Amino acid sequence: MMERMSIHYDKKLRICKAASTLVEDGECVFLDGGTSIVPMIHFLSSRPIKIVTNNHLIVQNVQNPKAKIIVIGGEFNTKYRMSEGNEAQNMLRLYNFDRAFIGCVGVNLGMKKAFTAEMATRELKRIAMELSNHNYLLIDDSKLHVKGFCTFAQLDEFEDVFINRTTGMETLPDHFIAVK
Repeated sequence: MMERMSIHYDKKLRICKAASTLVEDGECVFLDGGTSIVPMIHFLSSRPIKIVTNNHLIVQNVQNPKAKIIVIGGEFNTKYRMSEGNEAQNMLRLYNFDRAFIGCVGVNLGMKKAFTAEMATRELKRIAMELSNHNYLLIDDSKLHVKGFCTFAQLDEFEDVFINRTTGMETLPDHFIAVK
């Protein structure tokens, strides 16, 4: 996962910067697992908000936060550096979110679906989305037209989908925000 952090990092950073502007002081936000969400902490940790996450990569990148950071427990997935399982799901159900920022392994525009690589994280994504007032998907363009192991959401379940803008990019659905 540490190696994957550097892949498309500049794109992930720009996407997270744009998405983080939606967060208002005093809010409670969920930050999903995966490397696409990690840069959000750079823009949110100095804010007077609450952050709930199962992503241990996020915690590794925090120093002296103003934000209150709550790390969901449960089984530790060493491959993806995140908590998962029944304990994580039960703990996540305790919270209510103003906003949930979700990552994925790929999206298919024709099928209008977002995919994940495994069932354990699928359930955490679903729970966070159900408990959130606003849901956002954060992807870089390498995730377009990538079909993953299992579907976790229809693309219209997201208020906005943040993606980096690339030259010659196809026409995207109206709720996709192309970040320069």
